[in-house]
Amino acid sequence: MDAQGSQDDVKRNLKSWWTNEYNETFNARSKSLAVQVQMYTVKSYTQTLHIRGYSTLGENNSDLGGAVMGYEAFMKTKQAKEGKKINGYTPQQRYFLGFAYSWLSQRTDKSTATQIMSDVHSPAMYRINGPLSNMPEFFTAFQVKEGEAMYRKQIVKIW
Repeated sequence: MDAQGSQDDVKRNLKSWWTNEYNETFNARSKSLAVQVQMYTVKSYTQTLHIRGYSTLGENNSDLGGAVMGYEAFMKTKQAKEGKKINGYTPQQRYFLGFAYSWLSQRTDKSTATQIMSDVHSPAMYRINGPLSNMPEFFTAFQVKEGEAMYRKQIVKIW
């Protein structure tokens, strides 16, 4: 899901197979995602820290691509096509809830601060909120409106 895959051709030789035009488009879109992620903050035990958008970019690209591809695959299932609500939730809402539940975790402030400074992964809450806030399908599923916390006027579309 990230640019690393562009470096290996079909025979796994180290050779870029993207066109220059596609590579430029990918890089511009990725830059938009990095800038967006850098706006996310986490309160540490001593300060407020910004997520390092460029350091986490490969994983954030993958998270967004995975959420989008997973949703597209889910929409082809019988469950999604039937549209039956379960416990008051539509199939689309259940997909997004399942995605979010998969990242549930709890960390200390110190652990989160260490992660931000040394890990190529964003903290779990932004591995949920980041991708989903870039999916118009999420807005539709939960009727997210302008001014609400998950609303994003400018979404990033990489793939």
